[in-house]
Amino acid sequence: MKRPRSLFVEYAERTPEDTDSLLALVCAGAPEASVSSPLRVGLAMPALGAMSVEAWRTDLAIERGVDGPVVWSRAGDVLAGAIALSDAGPIAVRATEAYRIIIPFVRAAGFPHLLRMWNQFPRILAEDQELERYQAFCAGRAAGFEAEGFTLNGDLPAASAVGADGEGYVVTFFASRRPVTHVENPRQVSAFRYPRQYGPRPPSFARASRLDLDGEGTIFVSGTASIVGHESLHRGDAVAQVDETVENLRLVYGSAARREIGALEKVRGAHYRIYVKRNCDLETIRARFLSRIGPDASCLWLRGDICRDELLVEVEMIGQEG
Repeated sequence: MKRPRSLFVEYAERTPEDTDSLLALVCAGAPEASVSSPLRVGLAMPALGAMSVEAWRTDLAIERGVDGPVVWSRAGDVLAGAIALSDAGPIAVRATEAYRIIIPFVRAAGFPHLLRMWNQFPRILAEDQELERYQAFCAGRAAGFEAEGFTLNGDLPAASAVGADGEGYVVTFFASRRPVTHVENPRQVSAFRYPRQYGPRPPSFARASRLDLDGEGTIFVSGTASIVGHESLHRGDAVAQVDETVENLRLVYGSAARREIGALEKVRGAHYRIYVKRNCDLETIRARFLSRIGPDASCLWLRGDICRDELLVEVEMIGQEG
């Protein structure tokens, strides 16, 4: 008999007709960032390939609801949720507000262990009160975590923050009843220990998080780019940035999988969400990336702004071990 799975992901070209097993649906190409019930998140980023929908599914019974601004679904030991706020005014204020809503919510719901968080908001590199909006966001996010008792030193979930085209600030998150293992990359400085040159507060996330359920581990690798130590490499060279990014993915995924990963194409059931900064680089990036991970890899390609001006591509990864 096939073992039921608590959480798995599929990519699709359009909204699937089978919605009974849907824990959450993430759809590219929304005119502005949005969240609706049942849990559907609109990404204000155009899809750059056939796939435009990320469908999170479960084999378990699903409960759904809305709690204030949080739209949520839960099944077994996993809770998915999202919150949409205006991005008007200082983004630091919005980020603190969002995290001070989300963290008490997951604790009260009985899912206190944050597993994965996605942030999207527009104009990520524009100025906001004498900081880049990403730097201001990092300050606000750190303040939100600290206010809710996080140490910002190894107790943070995997995460991404990507610039969108439309208006609005959306945070999507997964949380668990069970403890989560957070993992770092041996060739990168932990983001929460970045030096002051990257802003008044360093980014608050782990390089990857792992949740063990149903006899297997689900691994979420954070947004990953061409960074070694804490420095961006290969400005203007899309091919070299892809190669550096793939090496980072390989190492951090191997750390989370607790085994040596020789090549990413050997990872079972891997899914990738790839953000490309400039349309003119898409085919170069796509060709190089697929040559490194295998031509049949499951990919969702999106046009999104990266948190550093010199970076051309950012990749997230999901895999299962067991």
